Amino acid sequence: QQLSNQAFFGGSTPHFGDFCFFHICDLISLVSPDYLTSKYPALAAWAERVRQLPAISEYLSERSSQTAGFPGSYLATVSAK
Repeated sequence: QQLSNQAFFGGSTPHFGDFCFFHICDLISLVSPDYLTSKYPALAAWAERVRQLPAISEYLSERSSQTAGFPGSYLATVSAK
């Protein structure tokens, strides 16, 4: 297991790869909010640590009012909830 007991994949501080992988996990969470928590709890905890980083948290709070996808698409419908 790459993450092991570390806070981030690179150790105690996040690295570029953490942010790249977080982007993928965040997209998964938009489509299926409970997927990571139910299947991969350690990964969900890591994603939450990344989500709580000040700059990421600020960005996500501003992004929450935006929509995604094309009007009528599945992604637009899911992200509008």
